[in-house]
Parts: sequence; C-alpha cells; structure tokens
Amino acid sequence: MKDRQTKRNKISQSGFTLVELMVSLTIFSVVMVISTGTLLIMIDINAKAQAIYSSSSNLTFALDNITREIRTGNHYFCSESWDIEGLKSGTQDCEGSYISFTREEDDLRAGYRLNGEKKQIEYKKQNGSGWIPMTSDDVVITKFELTVSGTETYYENDNDTEQPNVDLFIQGYVNNGLDTDTDFTIQSHIIQRRLDTT
Repeated sequence: MKDRQTKRNKISQSGFTLVELMVSLTIFSVVMVISTGTLLIMIDINAKAQAIYSSSSNLTFALDNITREIRTGNHYFCSESWDIEGLKSGTQDCEGSYISFTREEDDLRAGYRLNGEKKQIEYKKQNGSGWIPMTSDDVVITKFELTVSGTETYYENDNDTEQPNVDLFIQGYVNNGLDTDTDFTIQSHIIQRRLDTT
C-alpha cells in the first residue's frame, strides 16, 4: 500500500513530460505565426486605405475646383493640344484636353489642361507664374477629356440656343507606393451658369 502511494506522489510531482512540452510549444508557435500573419495583412490593408483616402481627397478637391470655375466662367475655348503655354481667348467647341475660360469673379482668363508628360491636371490663371499642378504625384491621370459645345452666344448665331456646356471625363489610377494601384473613372457634365447672351 505504501509503495503505491509513493508511486502516485512521484507521478504527481514529476510535472510535464518532454513530449507534452513539445506539443504545447508547437501549438503555440502555429497560433503565433497565424496571428502575426493576420496582423501584417491588417497593417497592409490599413496603409492602402489611408493612401487611397488621401489621394481621393486630393482628386475630389481638384474636381470640385474645376467644375466650380468652369460652371461660373464663360467664353470657353477648347483645344485638342495640351501643350499650349498661354491662355487662349475667344470661344471654340472641341473635344480635347485643354480648356480656357473667363472667370466670373475677376474677368481674368484661366485654364486647365492635362500635362501629358507628368500625367497631372494643371491650372493656370492670367498674370500667373505658370501652370500649377492640381493633382498630387501619386494620382496618375491617364485621360482628361473635355467635350465643349454651345460656345457661340445667341447674338453671334441666331440658331444657337444651346447653353455652353462641358462634358468632363477623367481616368487614371492612384499609385500609392504599395503593391497594387487603384483605378478610377470620373465623369461630369458642367453647364455654364451665366445666361448665354453676351
């Protein structure tokens, strides 16, 4: 009887065996590897989301400025060529990647274009220093197409009853420095707010 009790005491005091310890460490290692991988994926997803949000905010700001200035402006001049240095006066319908117009607030000419080399939308104001980028470097614009129509006033052509308007099409991608780019396509129809009489 004493021998049995002594054996039981020895077994209960012996602790974990080497096999039990190895199994426990293996299970713990597998759980940690899975958890670490999940954490790294979540960090990557968060970085992508932050980059896309920042670039989208920049693009939204640029688009809001473009639509507001064109809508409140007048005397639209459109051209197929983007590398025009000055701001053309007069009016012209076209399908192109350059537009100039007269601003409502100060009657100065201003314009927007797609810089085909830098892949950025640029802005220029009369008496300004030059073309200023409207989009950041991580927003790559592949298409900036303007379809301008109805630029003649009613007094220039009695048959022209169309209010000047611009169809804007922007296409590109966000190059956020990570492994995937995010594509976007934006369309907008802009109608001149000022009555087309002069």
